[in-house]
Amino acid sequence: IAANILSRILGAAAGFFLNGLLTFRSPDGPIMLGWRQLSRFLLSWLFMTVLSTAGVALIDGSLGLGWAWILKPAIDVALAVLGFFASRYWIYK
Repeated sequence: IAANILSRILGAAAGFFLNGLLTFRSPDGPIMLGWRQLSRFLLSWLFMTVLSTAGVALIDGSLGLGWAWILKPAIDVALAVLGFFASRYWIYK
């Protein structure tokens, strides 16, 4: 459990910095990362985590754990698309 929590935190930190420096950089160079971007990123990350957990729980409760495992990648893809647009138009704006 501790390793999973640590890996999610490290992955989120790496994603925040790399997306700000490379993925969503402006034509003039990397975006200046500050508290505004960090607070938006953390809020988005928490929201996506809640949506993912709720989606898996909803599927588990209605269709069973096997379907939750099968459909979890689809939830992750949908949240990745949502996260991309949140990053592009809100977090790193």
